[in-house]
Amino acid sequence: KEYAEEQLRKKMAFLAELEAEYNALAAKLAELEEVYTRTTSEMAAFKAELDGLQVKIDRGDRLISGLAGEKTRWEATLIDLDGQYEKLVGDCILAAAFMSYCGPFPSEYRDSLVGDWISTVELNEIPYTTGFDFADFLAGPAVARAWQLNGLPTDKFSTENGVFVTKGLRWALNIDPQSQAMNWIKRTE
Repeated sequence: KEYAEEQLRKKMAFLAELEAEYNALAAKLAELEEVYTRTTSEMAAFKAELDGLQVKIDRGDRLISGLAGEKTRWEATLIDLDGQYEKLVGDCILAAAFMSYCGPFPSEYRDSLVGDWISTVELNEIPYTTGFDFADFLAGPAVARAWQLNGLPTDKFSTENGVFVTKGLRWALNIDPQSQAMNWIKRTE
């Protein structure tokens, strides 16, 4: 009986050691599960932040790609504007002469005068835009199109007269048997 009690005590001590070890391992497992849960949630937050940053990077790449095309267009526009700047003096001379002297004359005589002035500008080696057009220089195609939508006839002579009316410092004299100029002025003003 003593032997059995001794064996029971040994087994009980061994069981107590195993229970203590089990409790220690269970506590360690609970701690590791808590660390795992916290790490998993942090990883999910970092992944969400990474996804947000990736979306921002993609948008930035698309924006930069779009602006690269704009850079090319801006460089071409700058070259064009530099060319226009060099020819501005000659264009202004031709426009001022046209504005001052061509108003009362018919289209053919206006063209003849402009041809003479272009010869003079070339003789004096003043740069000007080849194919100079008075209406394009002082009004531009968009303004001329708006005038035409308001009733101004589409011919070159009428567009030039539109420039005289809108840009001139003096009152323009309109000989208007068909009332086209009167209707255009009413709609425009």
